[in-house]
Amino acid sequence: MPATVRNGDRDSDDVRDAQRMLNRVLGGPDLRVDGDFGPRTDAAVRRFQRQARLDDDGIVGPLTWGALIRAFQRAVGLPEVGEIGPRTRAALGGSPSPGGGPGGGSAEQLLADPRVQALLDAIAYAEGTDRAVDGVSRGYDVIVGYVARVTDFSRHPNRYVPAANSTAAGRYQFLSSTWGELNRPDFTPHNQDVGAVMLMQRRRMVAPLLADDPRQAILNGNREWASLPGSPYGQPTYPMATLLDIYARSLNLRRQRAGSGSGAGGSAGGAAAPTRTTPAATAAVNGRAEAILHTLATARLNGGADHSCVRTVLNNMDRLGVPSFAGGTASDPNNARGAMVQLVRSGHWTSLALPGARQRTISGFYGSVRAYVIDGAGYRALARAGQLPSGAIVFQTRHGWDYGGGPYGNDMAIVRNGGRQVFNYELVSTGIVYRELREAVVLVPTGR
Repeated sequence: MPATVRNGDRDSDDVRDAQRMLNRVLGGPDLRVDGDFGPRTDAAVRRFQRQARLDDDGIVGPLTWGALIRAFQRAVGLPEVGEIGPRTRAALGGSPSPGGGPGGGSAEQLLADPRVQALLDAIAYAEGTDRAVDGVSRGYDVIVGYVARVTDFSRHPNRYVPAANSTAAGRYQFLSSTWGELNRPDFTPHNQDVGAVMLMQRRRMVAPLLADDPRQAILNGNREWASLPGSPYGQPTYPMATLLDIYARSLNLRRQRAGSGSGAGGSAGGAAAPTRTTPAATAAVNGRAEAILHTLATARLNGGADHSCVRTVLNNMDRLGVPSFAGGTASDPNNARGAMVQLVRSGHWTSLALPGARQRTISGFYGSVRAYVIDGAGYRALARAGQLPSGAIVFQTRHGWDYGGGPYGNDMAIVRNGGRQVFNYELVSTGIVYRELREAVVLVPTGR
């Protein structure tokens, strides 16, 4: 969705789009398409708002944009999806160059550039579909909230997930309406990559990226992907520093794979095509880690006695063949912090760098580990929005992980429904075990 615009905005591409749409839809204002939101544009917006039975405040926000885009699409004979995709952009005219700026090209051509591949990895990381950062692309079969997997790659699954209020699917979490506008022949990994680059072009991410300014590229994309920093959609976002680190690590790996220690895909050393897989191979690459998440997210879980969260979760993991660690927590079978430390030390699990989380050392009777800790408010926001990976293991504390007064007030549970629910020794329908939740750590499988 374009940015909110109003009287006084100057030299704005979003204002230009609004002016073109108003000229077509109203058939009369004959606005000058100059990107300046002045009195005539303001009057035309208010006129359209009255026709659409919206508040005639002259502000083109989400509701007005949606109505205006649909009205324009109706006028030019396109499906009324309410978003500006490539076909709508072509109908508008005046679009940016296909490559999104200097040095661009077709989406297929751009996909060979390691910088584009690395930014796609950062987007997938932020969207929660691929957090391995190992130079291999995966996550193409993810349906939002990990409620299921894509099994038919001939088309977008178009599966509505009520808990997330979304149809997002694939490595880059395409909404079904967005995917329809991209007009790709199928939903295979390659076409998901191409479609994501097309969205990067639409959001003018390519030009700064090819000018070696990934920070600006990420900022430009935050209206397409709600997980990117600065996104206006109210969902939890990842810190810019985290995504720049992911981008840099991935770029280094991609360049090493390409056999080029410098420059873009068009440099003298050349660049290999991005690592892609068929749907069957994708599942193998995703491998054990994603299978574990899927199992814990969907399998029937056995309950336990009150206050037996650690023992019950470990019993369920053992019953389902999910790797944990040997020996439990010895004489204290309900020590959540001890279970967390041993899961991480086992090498089978690692802490997830959630938005706003900070890495700390967590110590106890069973040793010390480094883990990403998120505060209670941040965790609540992610859980409420269903942004946590279903099947992950979450440790919640009402004291803080530095508390030395014993294991009570700490909890271990399996994430369900994106975090809106968890299962410790029973299903907790709110997803929050402690009303006074202070900190949390979320572990995801490594696949080892």
